[in-house]
Amino acid sequence: KRKKIRFFWIGFGNLSFGLILFIKIFYPQSKVVYDTDSVWSRFILREVPYAKKTRRITLKLRGFIKNLEENLLTKFSDITTAVSEVDANHYSKFVKQKEKIRIFANVIDIDYYKPKNITSKIERYHPAIYLAGSFGHYNSPMDKAAFWMIEEILPLIWERIQNAKFYLVGRNSEYCFRNYTNHKNISIIGKVESVLPYLLYSNVSVVPLKFESGTRFKIMEAAACNIPVVSTSLGAEGLDLEHNKDILLANDPINFAKSVVDLITNKEKADYIAKNCREKIKKYYSLDSLEKQANKILKAYEND
Repeated sequence: KRKKIRFFWIGFGNLSFGLILFIKIFYPQSKVVYDTDSVWSRFILREVPYAKKTRRITLKLRGFIKNLEENLLTKFSDITTAVSEVDANHYSKFVKQKEKIRIFANVIDIDYYKPKNITSKIERYHPAIYLAGSFGHYNSPMDKAAFWMIEEILPLIWERIQNAKFYLVGRNSEYCFRNYTNHKNISIIGKVESVLPYLLYSNVSVVPLKFESGTRFKIMEAAACNIPVVSTSLGAEGLDLEHNKDILLANDPINFAKSVVDLITNKEKADYIAKNCREKIKKYYSLDSLEKQANKILKAYEND
């Protein structure tokens, strides 16, 4: 009030329930953008089919509460941002004025991923499969994804490509997957300052997610580095990518393994997929496109 600030753009909107309600109740003339990074209720509820009975009940309760929060915040706020059309459809259910829902996508600075004398940390005589994430507890989507990759998909890949090496990069991976540290074809890297020495020199990047929400920076990063991607349909959710053109999609171990093998053994196809994906990311998920989206939102209030 002292600064006469009337416009608030609340980042981490999924965690700001109390803050946004406080602003709108005690400062009703203000304008608020509820900036979401995913549909958090969906993130919670998608774990239900993979959870044990007791946790399933907890997840359903948490998902219900978060869905109620999303409903109220979408109604209270002047604008709700969604990272994709998929997420926008969720928030649109809560309001009659569809113009209150705007796309504010997850993007990357594609120029950051240009090779700049980056030395490879990939063993050059092994075809390299790359998976990055933050790990830490048994119920996390990334932990589940990595275990699925190691236990069900990699054995099928090794039947075709015996020396293919799997690189698992990210915080706590060295702890969560310590049982595989002595495997000759698995390299557990742990937290790194930069993923580029691994990603830039991999043959394929994988996103084997079974539950999550939001859009995957992992796919955008791989595209920026001209590395082809194999993902589950859910892993690529929210990105306007076409199967067999921009990305390979597979939802069961046999087809996932087959897709990885295909990209490793068919360089022409791998280059085609990687090139198309990079062009799509550069056009729709770059800083320039995000700036345009932000300006459209701000322009609606420039005279307020």
